[in-house]
Amino acid sequence: MKRGLTRVFVAFVPALVVLVVGSSAGGCAAKRRSGLTETALEPPMRPRAETWLVDAEAAWQEREDEDRLLEAILLYKKIAQSSAASRDVLVRLSRALYFYADGYLRSDEERIRKYDQGTYYGEKALAQNPEFKALIDGGTPVIDALGVLGEGDCEALYWTAANLGKWAKLKGIPAVLRNTGLFKAMLAKADALDDSYNYGGPPRTWGAYYSAAPAIVGGDLEKSRAYFDRAMEIAPDYFATRVLMAELYAPKVHDRELFVSLLTSVVEGDPYVLPDVVAEQKVEQAKARNLLAAVDQYFPDD
Repeated sequence: MKRGLTRVFVAFVPALVVLVVGSSAGGCAAKRRSGLTETALEPPMRPRAETWLVDAEAAWQEREDEDRLLEAILLYKKIAQSSAASRDVLVRLSRALYFYADGYLRSDEERIRKYDQGTYYGEKALAQNPEFKALIDGGTPVIDALGVLGEGDCEALYWTAANLGKWAKLKGIPAVLRNTGLFKAMLAKADALDDSYNYGGPPRTWGAYYSAAPAIVGGDLEKSRAYFDRAMEIAPDYFATRVLMAELYAPKVHDRELFVSLLTSVVEGDPYVLPDVVAEQKVEQAKARNLLAAVDQYFPDD
């Protein structure tokens, strides 16, 4: 089947979603299957889907265990592949795939597949908005159709953009170049709808984007710092903002002290302060420890 959506993109995070022009792990192909135009693969199986949902939610609550996270993903996929799927399930699946790729996988090829799937299911969640779906089916470019999305679409927008950014970065320069416009448009819309979503997720992602991107394609360290500061103001106890700022911003401004301070605060922080994201907080603590151990690689001149 011919691939659907042609995207335009440059640099996420991610938060988050960090795009940086660099080596390609996935070849030159920059197109991917779109979830905006596909329909359910199976007939409704609502009684079974209800059982799957109960089990998936239980597994998701224990996502600190990689096996339980995988179990949740598989169950959410079963529901998502039927016409019993709701927008909430599709968003949760997109988020779960992002978390699995970002927090547990090491192979770039495996991460590419999971970010691709996360983008696909995020798009399917966006397609649950009937006005948006009608515009897409009528041939309106996705970027132009984003204007009809509202507050209820913020979660789907955010996780679609987060997955898309990571997918493009790992696929390489062609994918980055083809998808920059859509990524930025989705992130801007999510930011406008609710900049506090996912503990300051939209500004955190902008901070990562402006740090990672070269100046020639929009990188801006002043903007990066302002967005990171905004995200930390929204959610000062959320570790991912500090980890991204240390990894992406501090080396660009040659601030070893900032790098160490940010990461030390994460390592010494309490992951249970935010009870809804303990698993994510522990993943960020592991990242912080690894970055601290590699401090001399980030600041070789020191």
